[in-house]
Amino acid sequence: MRSGWKASKMRLNPVTATAWTGLVMIAGICGCAPGGGGGDTLRVTVSGGLNRIACIGDSLTLTAAASGGTTPRTFRWSQERGADVLGDAVVTGSTLTTGAFAEEGEYSFRVLVTDSDGAVEDAWVLVRVGPEGGCDEGFEVIIDGPESVGFSESATLTAFAASAGEVEFSWEVRSGSADLTATEGASTSFEGASLGRVTVRLTAREADTGLTATAEASVDVVPAITVQNLHLLRIGDTLNIEATVEPQTEGATFAWTVEGGQAELVNADAAEVTVSSDAAATATLRIAVTAPAQSGDAETVTATRDVSVVVVADFSPRVVLETELGDLVFELEGEAAPLNTANFLRYVDEGFYDGVTLHRYSCERDFQTQECRLPFVIQGGGYTVGDAGLELKEPTHDPVPGEQDNGLSNTLHTVGMALASNDPDTASTQFYINLNDENERLDGTFTVFARVISGTEIVDAITELETRADPITGGRDELLVDPVVMSRVRRE
Repeated sequence: MRSGWKASKMRLNPVTATAWTGLVMIAGICGCAPGGGGGDTLRVTVSGGLNRIACIGDSLTLTAAASGGTTPRTFRWSQERGADVLGDAVVTGSTLTTGAFAEEGEYSFRVLVTDSDGAVEDAWVLVRVGPEGGCDEGFEVIIDGPESVGFSESATLTAFAASAGEVEFSWEVRSGSADLTATEGASTSFEGASLGRVTVRLTAREADTGLTATAEASVDVVPAITVQNLHLLRIGDTLNIEATVEPQTEGATFAWTVEGGQAELVNADAAEVTVSSDAAATATLRIAVTAPAQSGDAETVTATRDVSVVVVADFSPRVVLETELGDLVFELEGEAAPLNTANFLRYVDEGFYDGVTLHRYSCERDFQTQECRLPFVIQGGGYTVGDAGLELKEPTHDPVPGEQDNGLSNTLHTVGMALASNDPDTASTQFYINLNDENERLDGTFTVFARVISGTEIVDAITELETRADPITGGRDELLVDPVVMSRVRRE
């Protein structure tokens, strides 16, 4: 086994922003067509499987094969994630040899195969690279999967092998209560297990040498906690937060703690806790539920959940956006939009917006002259400026539910939350400023949570800045050539 490192889950999250819907999820999708004269659909396989492990200093040789479609077929390789190990060369042919891996982390490589009729198919190889000196010679295998999973949730385990040949996998449960969905193949999963620890053993066999390697992974099946994870609390008020747990188990214990910020807790050893605070800031609470194990070799299992309580002096807090053009001041609508107000303030308190840009100015243009007919919105809150241009700053919290029916309308100088694909429950970090009184068509979908009360001249100045085409929105001139950086965003 490779020692000293543990594989972690890869998170592929390519996201960009558009003026009309805020966030639009973009994923690489292959438009695969059936092959012609061969009569079979074009297929691609990679020797050794699609999940591999390596260490710093290693290089990998990946060999692809194609079947179906029509011949001849062309192969083209590219690297999609991780520190560059291919350079600028265009790699064609069925075999790819990487350069030496110089950094730990997650790497992915793509092979794109095109047949003579133009049918296209691809395959992706994921590689986990661990530390230098942590690798043994020979055939090895590791298991990637969660350390714990909530009761009734599914746990997926994936095998990564250090082999260039074909590998056969066999999975079995060593202890605990679980039924595997597959006992062969590079991955397996289970759900519906009893509370406790499930230990799974993987046996891998390298087909061409007969060598075998084994690995074990343990997953704790813990109580499933349901709790609202974001709250707005006014100084002088109290807030009751209740957690529900499945399954309801005799002997389960509860423990609420303050992990960050300031808050006072009453009944911290019960499912429902009472919270108060006299500090206008974000407090992080944690609930831990410990229950007796019902199977496996653990005596108890513990689940935790974090809850953010955003404390305000009143329900109309103000936020200052310091920019190179001057200061903008937002007054938030805490009574009408408590969740979106709390979400925005939490990111403010965490310093998320410092260095983030106002990146887009959108204007409705005359169809014939392309002159601006009516300014639409200014958008920001999601991108920084890097060497390659705009770089997404990924949100650190889950999206919040929409409060689009709160009685607030998208009128001049109001502020709303951008969305993913017009889904009202996907507000995250990006926001927009309305530039006219005719944006009521956004009502009912987009949540208005604030208004500009100072710095409207800054808003006007942004509408005079030069824009460039945005390929994501069909080439409309909406991206600011020089995005406006918010150097600091703070509570007033």
